[in-house]
Order: sequence, then structure tokens, then C-alpha cells
Amino acid sequence: MLAAEVSDRTRERIRLGRVEIRVATSSYRSVRGYTLIGVIADEVAFWRDDSSANPDSEILDALRRFSNGERATKEWHAKASSPSQETLELLNQGRTFEEIAQLRGRKVSSVVVLVADLIEKGELPFRPDWVHPIHQQQILEAGARLGLDLLKPIKEAVPEQITYEEIRLVVADARRREHRT
Repeated sequence: MLAAEVSDRTRERIRLGRVEIRVATSSYRSVRGYTLIGVIADEVAFWRDDSSANPDSEILDALRRFSNGERATKEWHAKASSPSQETLELLNQGRTFEEIAQLRGRKVSSVVVLVADLIEKGELPFRPDWVHPIHQQQILEAGARLGLDLLKPIKEAVPEQITYEEIRLVVADARRREHRT
């Protein structure tokens, strides 16, 4: 019934004409920038935020203040969140993919996908210590035979202990080098 009204759809939102339905992470800071007509606060007991001991209470308090007319200050909008920039900063601090995933509330595979994208675009150098040298060699050999377009054929051609994350990182670097030449 509403399908004809959908003008844009992503993983995080659906836009119906001028109305946007958005799924957002639990952050009392992010509540302040929107005009809200409704909020579904699901599984409040499981909300976590590294910058707050009680994110559930702070988010619900922010929603109450918002409903009473309080709005975000201009300073709040000064620094936009950039997952790529945040990940780069954490990598430069020496954080592992696992630590970054935990800090950002993401899966390790999601962090690796972002890092691989940055490598392929040339915005981040591949770090050989991310993947064992023998695994790198096996991935590159399989990629040379099978091509770098798809990861699954490479995964099927390399030893079982080599992960998709390792393949994704090595292939991203190989693609970057291939595009440079």
C-alpha cells in the first residue's frame, strides 16, 4: 500500500515522500539533531555506549528534553561523524580490527569491509602484519588464476583457515595496485 510512496531506501532509512523512517544507534547525542514524531526504544536494557555509564537513561532523558522544546546547539553540529575517519584514527592509535569493532559497536567483518574499501581507494596503505605472509601469497596466487572480481572463488581455492577478512584485505590491495598500473 505504501510501496508507491517510497522515494529512497537504504539499510538505515526509508523515505516516504517528505517523511523519513530511520533506524539509528542508541546515542543521546544523535537524538538532538532530529525532529521526531515517534521513537521506538527497543531493548533498552541492552543499550551500551562507551562514553556513558547509563546510555538508556541519557537517551530517554534527551528525548524528554526534546519533547519539552530543547534543541541542539550549533556546536553539536560542528563535528560530523565519519566512520572512515574514526576507523583511520583508531588504526593510527594501534587498535586492532577487533578493538575497533567493539568501540564502534560493529562486527569485525564490517570494520574489515570499510578498511578494505579505504585500501582499494588508496586512502589507507595495506599493512602486511594484518595477514600472514604465506596467506597473502596463497590469496594472490589464487587471485592471479581466478581473477580479483569475486572473493568466493578465491576462498574456495585457498586453505580453509584463510578467512574472508584476510582475502578481502589482500584483494583490495591487489586491486589498488592493478588500477595504478
